[in-house]
Amino acid sequence: MLNNGTQMPLFAAKREGEGEGKGGRIGGLIGSLLRLLGSGGAGKAAQELSKDGDPTNEVRDVVQTAQNLSRQLTARELGLQGQVQEFRASITVAGSRATVYVEMIRGDIQKPFEALSRLKQIAQSYGADVLRVEASIANERLYGVLKRRYDLISEGGRDFFEISLK
Repeated sequence: MLNNGTQMPLFAAKREGEGEGKGGRIGGLIGSLLRLLGSGGAGKAAQELSKDGDPTNEVRDVVQTAQNLSRQLTARELGLQGQVQEFRASITVAGSRATVYVEMIRGDIQKPFEALSRLKQIAQSYGADVLRVEASIANERLYGVLKRRYDLISEGGRDFFEISLK
């Protein structure tokens, strides 16, 4: 929340002048699915739907192979506290690397770094040794903190940092 009482999103889908990055991820996911479907059963594509632990028992699509996974994350599973007005994020695990794509978090979030601890746990539960978090950071204070704590890098319109989970 800004000093004048207005709310500013922590993450934004894009900054002014940026292009959309979704096409590359969607194209990559489609390519992975096609490889799996054409692999003669080497992987397990389109496994059964998974429950996300939400009390509404909302079902989300999960595409999973032995070590590969791509799914949406929920604010609830990250333990986000405060008033979460909008939340869009996903996790992709490929081999030993988990990548979290944060498209939007909007609201007055309390203790946002507790969510990072939960992200580490989720990544480790899928066997990841490295956690990469990608977003377009709109909040300048948050950008500064992430830069100092995690050596945040800005590259091609995306901000990211990596954490070893070993």
